[in-house]
This record gives sequence, C-alpha cells and structure tokens, in this order.
Amino acid sequence: MNSAKWALAIAFSLGGCVGAAHAGLPVSKMKFVEQAATYEVDFQYPRTGNAVIDKSIADWARDFAKGFEATAARDHQPQEPRPYSAQLRFQVPRNDAKVFAVVFHYAFDTGGAHPNSATFTFNFLMPDAWRVFLPEIIRPDGFGRISELAIADLDRRVASGPNALSNDEWVRRGAGAFSYNFGEFTLLKNEVLLHFDPYQVAAYAAGPQVAHISLAQLKGVLRPDWRAPQPSFDCAKARTAIEHALCADVRLARLDRELSEEYFHQTTNDPEGSYAAQIKTAQRGWLAKRDRDCETATQISACLTASYNARMKALLPMPN
Repeated sequence: MNSAKWALAIAFSLGGCVGAAHAGLPVSKMKFVEQAATYEVDFQYPRTGNAVIDKSIADWARDFAKGFEATAARDHQPQEPRPYSAQLRFQVPRNDAKVFAVVFHYAFDTGGAHPNSATFTFNFLMPDAWRVFLPEIIRPDGFGRISELAIADLDRRVASGPNALSNDEWVRRGAGAFSYNFGEFTLLKNEVLLHFDPYQVAAYAAGPQVAHISLAQLKGVLRPDWRAPQPSFDCAKARTAIEHALCADVRLARLDRELSEEYFHQTTNDPEGSYAAQIKTAQRGWLAKRDRDCETATQISACLTASYNARMKALLPMPN
C-alpha cells in the first residue's frame, strides 16, 4: 500500500453502548488512512486484546481496504473530478461475558449518482471468541419465522403511511425467508437486530434499515448448540459419508451453506431463465464430481474443502 498509516488510539469509552458493570473486553481504536490518485481510504476498527477477535477483524478490515483500492485502481477514470473514497466506522453494541458484537458502518463513493453505504457485523460468543452466524443460531426451518417477524417490523417502519419509502412487495423481497437476506445481524441480550442496506427493503432515501426481533419470539426456532455445524441441509437426515463429514466440521458446514446460498441467489434472480439453467446444469455436474472424488477420499475434509472452494470461485461472477 502507498503511504499507509496504522495507529493505535488510546482506549476509549463506547458511550453507553454497554453498561458500566459488565465483564467485557477493553476496546481500543485502530485507524488506517491512505490516499492515492485514485482513492482515499479512512478505516477504523476495534482492538480488544483478544487474539482471536483482533486477528479476525483486522484481517477482514485490511483485506477490505485492499479490495477497495484495487477496484479504484482498475475503474477510476482520469477525467473523474475526485478519487473514490471509502470510510469505515464501528460501534460495539454488546460487550459482556457472553457476546462481543461489532457493527461496522461502511460509506463509499465510487463516482455514481450518490454515495452508498453498507453494514457489516461480527458476533463472537464468549469466552472463546467463537464467531457465530445467524444460520447457526436459527434452525433451517426457522427462517420463515424470522422473515415473518422482520416483514411485520419493516412494514410498520417504512412501508406504511402517506410518506412511505417502500411497499409490501419490496419488503417481502428483501426480507424473504432466505438466510442470505439476513447476513448482517447483531445479537443483543434480549433481541436480534437485522440490518438491511439501502435498496434492500426500501428506497435509498430511507437509508439503511434495522428490524428488531425479540429472542422470546424466536424461542421455538433457536438451535440448542450455536457452535454445532449447520450446513445447508438438516443433519438429522444425513446419510452419505460426505453429508456426515459436512455435519461434523464447522468449516465444511459453512462452505456448504455459503455455496448453497450463492447458488440459490443466482438461480432466483435471473428473469430470463437461461443463465439459471446453465448454473443448474453446472451445479449438477459439480455435485456428481464432488461425490465421485470425495466419497472415498482418504482425506475427505481436504477433498471437500478444495471442491467447494473451486465451485464457489466458478460460481461467483467475474468483476466487470
């Protein structure tokens, strides 16, 4: 990177995000600022002293910055009046003996009609700093309930009244019963916050949206062990060696779930159908090859990891 500057600020209070009496982590602020002809990056992220949390967040923030800089170097045109810019800020809405949660607010301008923003979240179960994802908290059959509750909350907030900036169809599309709609969430003591970026459930003018769902409302669909592997299917129905392997390894389960969600997302967002048909054909071919290569492999975990990574690389669209 050019002229990169990393600095550790002194520890600072998070202004009432958590109560004074808790067994939370000390939080300091790391700052990264960089400028070049094509980009300006100003990132901040927390440092806690917990090696697992700090590495996870720092690696993500630095990779994110590198990705933005690479995009700017590729896409920024000499005639554009200003460089692309990206700013990352954070809040820590929960920091206690059970959960450390971080919400990142990302604002960026790449020369379009207006700047944009996005939200990214990290939720770590303590004391082992186990990062957890919503499909590991909610049973696979529970996303219908999540969707129902989120839609009801969003309808009240942005899709009703004379000045509504959304409508029922928009909200139902962006908060439908698919786990990829709820990738960003915050696990609080008594509720889950679901974060939606501009355009996902409402017009840009409405800004990012947050749906509030109490844990009491999810009592019947919460998984008993949030650290247990949860692939894209019900492990109670696992039959093959591959299915049992996916149900026995959190990393493999997450690869399976990530690939399944990307596949579903692409095949349900193709209005013409021809692209979806190609993906479905390729997916069937990949599944057959995965089973053929890995079912009897000596190192089934390594075989599955390589197979899923290769398929995800093929499935993801190439940058323009």
